[in-house]
Amino acid sequence: MRFRLLGPVECLDEHDRPVALSARQRTLLAALLLNSGRTATTGLLIGMIWDVPPPSAAANLRTHIGALRRRMGPGGAQLLSRPGGYRLDAGPDSLDVLRFRELAADAERALREDDLRSAAERFAAALDLWRGDPLEDLDCTIALRADADRLDEERLHVLERHHDVALALGEHAALLPGLHALVREHPLRERLRAQLMLALHRAGRPTDALAAYADVRALLAAEHGIDPGAELAELHRRILAADPGLTVLDPPAAERPAAPAGLPPAPAALTGRDAELAALHHGLTRDRAGGERPAVWMISGAGGTGKTALAVQAAHQVREHYPDGQLFAALRDARGPARPVDVLGRLLRSLGVRDAPVDAEERAALYRNLLADRRVLVVLDGAADAAGVRPLIPGGSGNAVLVTGRPALTGLDAAGHVSLRVLSAADGIRLLERWVGADRTHREADEAARIAHYCGGLPLALRIAAAQLAARPHWPLRALAERLADERTRLSRLSAGDLDVRAGLALGYDELDPTARRLLRLLSRVDCAEFPAWIAAPLLDIGVDEAEEIVEALAEARLLDVREDPPHHRFRLHDLTRAFGREQPEDAAPAALRRLADTWLGLAEHLNRRLPHHDLCFDAAPGANRPGPHVTALAERVRDPVRWFDAMWPELRATVEQCAALGLGEHAWRFAAATAAYQDLRADYADWAVLNRAGLDALHADHHQPRAVRLRGEAVLLQQRGVLDCRRNDLEQAARRFAEARRLFASDDVTDAEGEAYAWHGLGWTAEWRGQPAEARGCHEQAISAFATGGNVHGALAARCSLAAIGRRSGRFDDAVEHLTDAMTTARALADDSAELSVCLELGRVERERGDTGRAAQLLRRSLALAGRLGDRDLAANLRLFLAEAHLDAEEVGDGGYEVWQALGFFHEAADDAGIAWAYRLLSRIDRTRGRLPTALRFAEHALAIVPDLPAERARARRELACCLLLHGRAEQAREHWDAAQHWFAAAGFDVEAHRTRLERHEIESDVGSTP
Repeated sequence: MRFRLLGPVECLDEHDRPVALSARQRTLLAALLLNSGRTATTGLLIGMIWDVPPPSAAANLRTHIGALRRRMGPGGAQLLSRPGGYRLDAGPDSLDVLRFRELAADAERALREDDLRSAAERFAAALDLWRGDPLEDLDCTIALRADADRLDEERLHVLERHHDVALALGEHAALLPGLHALVREHPLRERLRAQLMLALHRAGRPTDALAAYADVRALLAAEHGIDPGAELAELHRRILAADPGLTVLDPPAAERPAAPAGLPPAPAALTGRDAELAALHHGLTRDRAGGERPAVWMISGAGGTGKTALAVQAAHQVREHYPDGQLFAALRDARGPARPVDVLGRLLRSLGVRDAPVDAEERAALYRNLLADRRVLVVLDGAADAAGVRPLIPGGSGNAVLVTGRPALTGLDAAGHVSLRVLSAADGIRLLERWVGADRTHREADEAARIAHYCGGLPLALRIAAAQLAARPHWPLRALAERLADERTRLSRLSAGDLDVRAGLALGYDELDPTARRLLRLLSRVDCAEFPAWIAAPLLDIGVDEAEEIVEALAEARLLDVREDPPHHRFRLHDLTRAFGREQPEDAAPAALRRLADTWLGLAEHLNRRLPHHDLCFDAAPGANRPGPHVTALAERVRDPVRWFDAMWPELRATVEQCAALGLGEHAWRFAAATAAYQDLRADYADWAVLNRAGLDALHADHHQPRAVRLRGEAVLLQQRGVLDCRRNDLEQAARRFAEARRLFASDDVTDAEGEAYAWHGLGWTAEWRGQPAEARGCHEQAISAFATGGNVHGALAARCSLAAIGRRSGRFDDAVEHLTDAMTTARALADDSAELSVCLELGRVERERGDTGRAAQLLRRSLALAGRLGDRDLAANLRLFLAEAHLDAEEVGDGGYEVWQALGFFHEAADDAGIAWAYRLLSRIDRTRGRLPTALRFAEHALAIVPDLPAERARARRELACCLLLHGRAEQAREHWDAAQHWFAAAGFDVEAHRTRLERHEIESDVGSTP
């Protein structure tokens, strides 16, 4: 496809036929093509398509992109979606703008080679591409009009270069008609006027040439109060003198006004900005030969981050690269953003213009004309939006512009962007040292760190704190730190003379629309360090898309910081901004915070039901709170609930704590119930215990709930706490909790058969692990019966796996396989990874006991893969040890050792003594197999020393220690441990392990020559 912008906007297909596009599609196409070869951000495109974007601008843009792709047909594949925007690649063969620039550059190369004829031909070919005014059929926005004006400026520059070559070739007569028309169209463009004067002079019409000079001199004096430039004045003098050498326009080199030097003094020092200074220095000094426009660099950041200081420092560092001067303009005054026409007036006065035109466009034209062939650095400080900056960007590739502002102003199409954030803690302390002195800060290093912390790394706040300390050399740093400790008065303390943090924050706050100001007040009352954008929806009680747009607006205004963490971007309020927001009155805060808590709770409960640990995924109060529209819309976005809980856990924890502080007891205990399955999955037992205890406390204090709701909530939390006790190997406590939970579930007030079934199942676990197989079997059978009544296939499957485990331990392998075969059929019908994992694990253990170690390892590896898919690190570590046992039975010692060491790392991290003891027991077996008996004995002794009060694990640890002791010749001690282990296995119905213990004892005693 081919595209044309130099005239009406056109898209041509492969047969050069125009593709029919709507006006909006042509505008979008132009915006994309003007950014060809790079990603045009969504914000940039919206600013180029709408001067006043509608609330649905982002959604409308996506619609227009799709429609444009369809209109472009197969070639629409050139229009690519990219992170944050879109990209349409075109080259000189397909886009007339690029071909125009390519031909102009070819012409300039020909000139450098003194090939005037080739240069003239290529300039002419470039100009022939123009079919009218650029983008002439579009109703251009301000942004597009600025681009169109730049294109027109490029055309005029090339046209002037073409005239220069034609004059050098003696073609002055052919140029005269066109030059007369161009001068009438651009009466203030001195280069065109000079070319007309030279053509007239060479055509034998010196009087007309002098009259042309008199015309422009009168025009400049009347309208702008200035004289013609040095080039025209010199040409006029040479025509008057009938200079015979006047054949080619060759302006004098040096007669220009004195270079302006308008930069403020450089700051004394900058701290923590070395990388940013280096980036600006490189960007402002690199060779831009052949460029079509000045280099524009943007410095953005929140108020008080030191944007102006950085800009001024950078400008001073590169002064020598801009010999024609440096200009500085503040784009804000006491009343707010300054008008571009007023700023242009100040800049023109700096350039020596006595009486600037009144009209804004004329001022901009004069400004560009004065800087067209110069190398000037322009610093524009405090930009509010791109529209206020565009008229202040000069023409000519030798100039550069450095813009500062809170928002990033993506619509400027800047060559580079530096975003300032707060200083690190170390840099904050270094800034204090610069102003207060290293001796003073080192003497009170902890207090200096506190001051830097209370200032939040904000350079302005740190500068104010340093100024107060410098003015009071008798003050210890502790005195200021104590004054800043109280958040309620901190902003009042951070004021010194004309430096005031609150005033800077108020400036950004006052520029927000009323809805954004209200959101900032509400966000400041949310006790989360970071938060996702959607929380604005319940706070403001509006739609999610609209709310996220307002959050983005706050971020663009640099009142929120952004942390990129795909797919969950985070926002945060600076501590000082939070303090400012809390100073502002907001009567709607209690209701807004309750809506937010409702949404968090609804999401947690909804996504909890999608987690794999079905025995913990209870609704604490089913039907008590129908999910609102925000919950439904947000839950639909979540593909992976585990990753969602991972990403949102800090916010969920903070919300629970804030609910307790706000007296929202129901939210607190329901949150505890809705997060237990996630905490079990991630083995986060410490947080689980804290939240479960807080939930029970809140529940007991919540007297507003009906008795049935409170009793069921208590049963759920007790049932979950019983599971936690099992994970922590406290079987006695777990059994008591399960029994109490079962009683509550079965009570007349609750009558929850499913909850009662899970409690029976939990009681079965504790009986199994304490060596009470008959009692365990009865509990699991009760659970299966209750699960069947309620149609809970997940629960029934888990109970069947437990019955299979009891059969395996007693040597009834056929019974175990029968249970597991039924369970596997159910698991595959459910397509449930968690269920399949449980069955594969138990089948693997059965096959190991049967002696088929290869099949056992295959099943256990499948279980391990499923645990990895579910993100259950605790279960994965246990599975590695089961797999290691299968490898060791098969005498695959190396593979077994690998799995043990992998698991041991997690158990140490989780401080899981049961897992560590199990791993040490297996390491002892490995070293014993390899003949490393001293190490084996140390591992075995350590395993028995740290194993928790789990009878089966203690028996296994004693069995391993007995093997090591006998191999060391300590037969009496070995027999003591062997007898104790074998007695427990036999009494507990662990018949298979009892038999294994007898065999292992016999083999080792035979090896060492002892009497059985």
